[in-house]
Amino acid sequence: LELVEKIGYNLAEKARHVPDDGTVGVDGIKFIADVLGDLDNTTRQELINGLRTSDIKLSENIESHCFIFESIPVVPKDILLEVVRKLQPDDVITAISGTTSKIKEAAIMCFPEKSRPALVSSLKTKSPDSDEIRAARKLFVQSMRDMSDAGRLNLQEVNTKFTQESSQTES
Repeated sequence: LELVEKIGYNLAEKARHVPDDGTVGVDGIKFIADVLGDLDNTTRQELINGLRTSDIKLSENIESHCFIFESIPVVPKDILLEVVRKLQPDDVITAISGTTSKIKEAAIMCFPEKSRPALVSSLKTKSPDSDEIRAARKLFVQSMRDMSDAGRLNLQEVNTKFTQESSQTES
């Protein structure tokens, strides 16, 4: 009986240190937006459409926090220019490694003309692993969210424009 009481006391003590809703530092909306941003276009669109039919407010909230990395070419040029110039050139090169020529061109064109040839050369020789690419892309995503939070960029509009252009390209 004493052993059972001891175990019960230990479990109660451990339970006091288990995080609850108020102490967990994960924003559910941003987490879902991150997951959606990493999905392929078809899956992402199916999930967003499903969300729209079940909870339009939640869908809009998530879409306003979701930045799709592949949508870089449709981001307004002034915003893209500011975001790219805030990031380290090496992070930009890592982030755009293995992407389409449209994405590479949109990002490279944000740099001063004199530095572009060196960046293109670096892009050709650099072969980052997937973890490095993911980390560099997260910097882009966060910067775009910061622009959105500051009221300078509407991510929902960017995503809609990107989705429309993608579906036109596929058809």
